[in-house]
Amino acid sequence: MYDPNATACPDGIPVDHLFRLDADDQLHAASIMAQHGLDLEAREHLRNRWSQQWSRTGGGNKALRQTPVPFTGCLGHAEITYVIGSQKILRIRGYFDHNQGCKDAVYTRIPPVPVHPSVFAVALAQLKDRATFTDVKKKNRELLSTGNYHGFPADLRTSPYRWLIETRDSRSLYRQFNRLNGVKVTEKPQINIDEWLDPMSPQYNRTLADSIFHYSARASKSERFEACIATAEMQQAAWKYGHESQIILDGTFGVCDSRLLLFIVMVINENKKGIPVAFLLFSAPTGNRQSSSGYDTAILAKLIKAWTDSLTKCGHLYGFAGIIFTPFTAITDTDLKERGALLKINLKHRLKRLEDSLVQTQDIIEARRILAAETDTLLLLGTSKAVLRALKHVNYLSEYWTMDNLWKSWSDNGRRVAAALLGCHMDGVIPTTNHLESFNGVLKRKHL
Repeated sequence: MYDPNATACPDGIPVDHLFRLDADDQLHAASIMAQHGLDLEAREHLRNRWSQQWSRTGGGNKALRQTPVPFTGCLGHAEITYVIGSQKILRIRGYFDHNQGCKDAVYTRIPPVPVHPSVFAVALAQLKDRATFTDVKKKNRELLSTGNYHGFPADLRTSPYRWLIETRDSRSLYRQFNRLNGVKVTEKPQINIDEWLDPMSPQYNRTLADSIFHYSARASKSERFEACIATAEMQQAAWKYGHESQIILDGTFGVCDSRLLLFIVMVINENKKGIPVAFLLFSAPTGNRQSSSGYDTAILAKLIKAWTDSLTKCGHLYGFAGIIFTPFTAITDTDLKERGALLKINLKHRLKRLEDSLVQTQDIIEARRILAAETDTLLLLGTSKAVLRALKHVNYLSEYWTMDNLWKSWSDNGRRVAAALLGCHMDGVIPTTNHLESFNGVLKRKHL
């Protein structure tokens, strides 16, 4: 039996904390877990002192891994009680005062210096306010330099804790934060998502469900996981800046360690700032070796149609009742493998000028005349490897990029038609996917 009034452990007093399910109490619980190395991230390390002896989640006990530290008869132990559905902590109790034999036990690896719970508490509160990990580290350095953390020691050299957050702490910090927000970090991601979107599940999340306009679970190997996201703010921006106007579409890969592909739809506002209005997330097909090649026209057409259909259905919310959402123009990037080789040869600048002149054409006959003239010039330059490669590229431009319909999509002729549809000057037509490429970089390198 533990003393219900005990709240500390340094003097050999057992711990028995009870927690409410509100955010503040759960933040306190997460800090205690991190302080004693009981959080999931810390327990995964071989050098961790704790070994999980049993776990009961509604049916039987399960033996788990042992730590590489010999048993010394130490009474140190911890019992954590969770809500199974949300993984919120109800109780932490145990005895954290280790005997001398346990303290002197030899580790196979040097044990880490734990981060002080005050540091974790401040960082978790920042994440709750939508701060990035960069913001967390910046504030940590500021508080460390001024000594403004609760419990900060007069002499850091005597502190048993680490007060500086390092990059390696991000995983533990985010896993604690995700658990506080109802993410079951021990479950597979698709299980969490399915429960959040299932109205019959106790984990159903109305906010997330309302923001996902298309969802398809992957129930078999032949199916894809599909989840397409557009919040109310994104829908409003799509109608304001994308309807009877222009949109940008491009894909970005490597957003997480799962084999998922992400395509983003973006619009440009009156300040020429790119605004993402839809995230099209889906898995690569089974057996596909490279995620970046795991898409085709069919899957993109399916998800884009789902997006435009969802906008049409909600049009009345933004003053467009009974109107079909219709962008007038769209621009996307095409990754052509042939261009990579051309960058290595001496003729690349000449070919660059050739392509620039082709883009500026307003008549397809003029475009074909320019290509024919370039071919005649290259033939006079001999038969070196570089020239033959240049000829191959010019031939490729002639046979593929100057087909009637395709030429109209990338030349100034296409921009002129788009400008007429938009009722603006040609300079007002989006020429590249640079806005979206920039957003992709920030998304992957900072936020994710």
